[in-house]
Amino acid sequence: MKITVTKKPHAEVELSGVVEASLITKEKEGAILRAMREVEIAGFRKGKAPRDIVLREVGEKALWRDAAEEALKELLAEIFKDNAVLPILPPSLSLSVSDAETDVPFTITAITQPTVEVKDAKKIAGGALKALPALDPEKEKADATKAIQTQVDQMLGRTMESPALTDEEAKKAGFENVAALNYFLESEALRAVEQYDDQRKRSAVAEALLKAATIEVPMVIIRDEASGMLESTKQHIASQGIPFNQYLEKRGVTEADIIEEMLPQAEKRVSLDLIFAKIAQEEKIVPDDEETHRLAHVLERQGVPSDRAHSYAAEVSVREKIWEHFGIVKPKLKEEKKVGEHSD
Repeated sequence: MKITVTKKPHAEVELSGVVEASLITKEKEGAILRAMREVEIAGFRKGKAPRDIVLREVGEKALWRDAAEEALKELLAEIFKDNAVLPILPPSLSLSVSDAETDVPFTITAITQPTVEVKDAKKIAGGALKALPALDPEKEKADATKAIQTQVDQMLGRTMESPALTDEEAKKAGFENVAALNYFLESEALRAVEQYDDQRKRSAVAEALLKAATIEVPMVIIRDEASGMLESTKQHIASQGIPFNQYLEKRGVTEADIIEEMLPQAEKRVSLDLIFAKIAQEEKIVPDDEETHRLAHVLERQGVPSDRAHSYAAEVSVREKIWEHFGIVKPKLKEEKKVGEHSD
């Protein structure tokens, strides 16, 4: 059987051909018997109408189409095997019946496994990092300090016109004195700068990898990811004491609208997961057992089921090792000194 294979976006494949009339004829009697069992005709109990009346009621063309579909189903396994197509979901069938007793053109739409190809990932990452503008650490530290100081001032009810911070006010914020508070501000500012620098490096590399990779992801997987993102959004909004229905009304959207909004980001997430899985496979990167168990234990204490906790922890461990493979090491949080302890 001659089959035309057409690849579509999002890992879809269309296979077109023709079911010959000789093959359909072999299925015709089965189509008639099914119609006699299933068609309801006035004046007869279901499945009891005479054959000639059923044939007249259903029509030759409809019966021929039913027989053609059955014939095509019998051929599916062979068609997929011959054309190296492996569906991950039941395929959809479309038949064009012009008349009974004739060949029937068909189109099969199959959703296949996601695929990813990325060459020289480490080189791509290195190029992205090299092209990243240099960070001005002093400016970033000053901006971070100012932002944290503003939060402290708001907590204490201070304004720009307020006099210098006193030890008494520092104690209200949970610190021993102004010196301890200032040390905290500096430490947090440095931490914020490190985390910002780490995040912008990872974002630059991720965007470069997504741009360079050839990826096909089934839309059903992307929508599933978007649905998960929607559930996270619901939890976040609920944590702020806002009913989700109220949130939807305020925005004038539906859940379906939000999922559509999330599809581009969902596709990026899934695609990046595939890229990292491919890199891990090619570079033989495996989870760090000690780190995996540590994180899994933390998640289990938070109520996450053990199997899910270990699976997620293993993914995080592999991803961190890939970032290290690219030369990006997550900044270690500096151990805070005890209040009143000064550096030399």
